[in-house]
Amino acid sequence: MMLRDLISCFFALALCMGCQQKDAEPPLDTGPPCDAHYPDGQRAVVRGHVMPNMSFESLDGEVFDLEELRGCGDDKILVLEPFPLWCLGCREAIPFLEDLQSQFGAKGLRVVIAVGEDLSHEPATAPVVSEWMSQFAPTLEGWLDPEGRLQAYTSFSTLPMTLVIDLETMNILLKLVGGENREVAIDLIAKLLDAND
Repeated sequence: MMLRDLISCFFALALCMGCQQKDAEPPLDTGPPCDAHYPDGQRAVVRGHVMPNMSFESLDGEVFDLEELRGCGDDKILVLEPFPLWCLGCREAIPFLEDLQSQFGAKGLRVVIAVGEDLSHEPATAPVVSEWMSQFAPTLEGWLDPEGRLQAYTSFSTLPMTLVIDLETMNILLKLVGGENREVAIDLIAKLLDAND
């Protein structure tokens, strides 16, 4: 019983520490052209840091790096959700992610589920993820995390995890863990995209 209380206190403290970070949100940078190199800066999957550049694979087999999305097209913000298929808590995030895409997709938001492992904790494959997406998340975009680099930043206690990334600076504007404070993400995305209309 004491271990359970200690773990509960730890998560409550971590949540409170995240809530205290209410500094002003930076406006989106107009940024460099599409062929610019990935930005310098401290890289970590932490709010305020540059998102580490990593490779993903589309469900059609196209391999690409995050840097290829930087400053290109109409997308201004990326919501990236590490999503092992075995994670039941992650499935609960799907309506939230679909609402974000529906509400802000036309304004420059791109919402993506990045799948590293299948239901058996094995590396995910495109056919398995495609079938799963058609059943559970048909309106969302899915990527494979073939090297498990994004999933390596997660654990049972941090899933579901939602990353809000500025596609100009590649800075992580917000990191939500455990499905908490989703209204913070909605407010931030609304402010940033409305400021750039």
